[in-house]
Amino acid sequence: MKTRLKILCWLFAAAYLFVIVYSVAFDFIPSFTSGFNEGMKDGYELAEKLKENDGKEKKHRRANAFGMLSVRVIPVEGYKTYPDKIINEKTGEKVMAENHRMYLKVEDMPQLPWFLVAGNILVVIISFVTLFCLVYVPVLSFKTIKSIVNDDIFDEKNIHRIRRIGYSLIVVFLCILIHAFVSEATAQHVMSMKDYKIVSAWNKGDVFILVFGIVVLIFAEVLKIATRIKEEQDLTV
Repeated sequence: MKTRLKILCWLFAAAYLFVIVYSVAFDFIPSFTSGFNEGMKDGYELAEKLKENDGKEKKHRRANAFGMLSVRVIPVEGYKTYPDKIINEKTGEKVMAENHRMYLKVEDMPQLPWFLVAGNILVVIISFVTLFCLVYVPVLSFKTIKSIVNDDIFDEKNIHRIRRIGYSLIVVFLCILIHAFVSEATAQHVMSMKDYKIVSAWNKGDVFILVFGIVVLIFAEVLKIATRIKEEQDLTV
């Protein structure tokens, strides 16, 4: 039983490490690099425009702050209506297409109301909270796995670690929810499209983070009960 549990823990550790490395190498780093380069380019162009116009282009100052939008969209007429057309370079023919995610760069972004400005500031803050949790959860997970591998399963420290993992996952879910709400509200205030309507960026798959967090908390309580039973058995013997 213990050998099987150890094998499962090592498999979990390997899978978790693979997900983290893959996400960082193929998602976070390319996205961060392209965003940083684009920001540097826009900043340089903005500085040149302000210099040429003696600082009169205030609208571009706002565009530099909130000009990049990532939105989730659906066709106005519904799914599978294919409002777009693209060229198939193999045949030269037009192919009907449909988008569900768009990355937009708004040059002349209107002034945002105070609550959306506050919401975007909150999004920046919770991004750091999310990053902390995504680092904290693997650390706690590997400490728990190490304890289990060393045959120290029924330990109060493990219970506290598992609880923290559960709470951290729930916090990550709430941060994702807030980010999706603010992004949708900002995008809807800034623009509208003829063939698409902007919807919440929240992905239904994100709910599994919440479910997993709750399951982890339940497991922590079960482990706490099992630890008490073991302690009572040890005292009886």
